[in-house]
Amino acid sequence: MSIPIVENPSITYVGDGVNKEWAYPYDFADYRYIKLLKINSEGESVKITSDYTYKPNTKSFIYPVNEVPLTSEEKIVLYRETPIKQSSVLPNLYPYNNIMDTFDYVIMILQEQNILSKEGIKRYDELKAEFKELKNHTESELKRIEDKVLKELVAVQEEISAKLKEQEDRLNAQMLENNAEVKKVIALVNETKAFLLGELAKTKEEVKQELASNQADTLNKVKVELNETTETINTNMNALTESVNTSIT
Repeated sequence: MSIPIVENPSITYVGDGVNKEWAYPYDFADYRYIKLLKINSEGESVKITSDYTYKPNTKSFIYPVNEVPLTSEEKIVLYRETPIKQSSVLPNLYPYNNIMDTFDYVIMILQEQNILSKEGIKRYDELKAEFKELKNHTESELKRIEDKVLKELVAVQEEISAKLKEQEDRLNAQMLENNAEVKKVIALVNETKAFLLGELAKTKEEVKQELASNQADTLNKVKVELNETTETINTNMNALTESVNTSIT
């Protein structure tokens, strides 16, 4: 039998939620040499050893037989794994014995190469597992750092809010205190005005009485004194008012 050259005798199918039949398009000596591999949505692979069957007329495999079909996020790989063994039996006569020796020699070389291939695959699986572990560790560490940063940001925000509230309360208290002082000053001004107006009324009354009893020269003298007193009172009141306005401002 002539076997065509095949670089990689395997085929990969993507599930669609409906199909269960997967054909193997390459030559093989026995359907039991065809292996099935399932790849999940995370890229993890597992060998299929049950719940499948072979259809000789179409050279295809049914999987899964009882479970639901593969989803669009799952894949199935069919690959050939022919045992490396010498199954030919020829007479122990020349030249058949030489031919058998040659076959045996080739089989031994292939078996050794197969060991190397399996070791390489094993190392690949180990590296893949190490990479996955490193990836999980990195993601975990990034999550821890993110949580730490967020926690620190929340603490800083709470501290700033507390300081702003403290400053606001202090300003409000200061404003209330200033309002109380302003009220005191206004009350003092009103009292002073009332006192000065009362004194002015008394002075006017006294002047009237003196005018009634004294002569004209005395009246003029009193008028002068009255004017001076009035000017003094007005000056004092203006100064007081200006001082109060300055304090309020």
